[in-house]
Amino acid sequence: INILPNDFKRLVIPIGIEVYADGVGPQTMEITGLSDMPDIKATLITPDGAQYDATQTHQLNIDASQPGTLEGFQLVLERVATTIEPMEKSIYTVYSESGIIKVRYNEQSTTERTITITNMNGTVLCQQQSRSDNFNYQVPVSGMYIVTITDEKAPKSHKLVVVK
Repeated sequence: INILPNDFKRLVIPIGIEVYADGVGPQTMEITGLSDMPDIKATLITPDGAQYDATQTHQLNIDASQPGTLEGFQLVLERVATTIEPMEKSIYTVYSESGIIKVRYNEQSTTERTITITNMNGTVLCQQQSRSDNFNYQVPVSGMYIVTITDEKAPKSHKLVVVK
């Protein structure tokens, strides 16, 4: 998958598997895990409804007794918000939307925080102190950025891929 729309939330891609030989019978097919898809949950769904994490390698049994197309397989891609801490105790939610890095505070607090946005070359693009519950930063170009949030606790950093 080389190109994905920038603004998708859930994308379902039907997959057909061509069987060319006649009478091959039951076969084992290996699905190799997808990689390099940060902030996207990828699920492979088989015709019988079984679901597999598509970022892992799986062995699937298929019936290749007849030539033709085996249909009913789906690859489901869902964009997920990424948090710096586990969701149960998350203080911040960090995500991107249409070329904008967004930081949302999930708890009311009057603590001053410093938000630093750095590109992968280490150049600081933005450093701002804030007590606000929301922070937005428009990135100059698509790419990977590091968002560091510093408060009275230790700094927390998150790598984020942003597409304009």
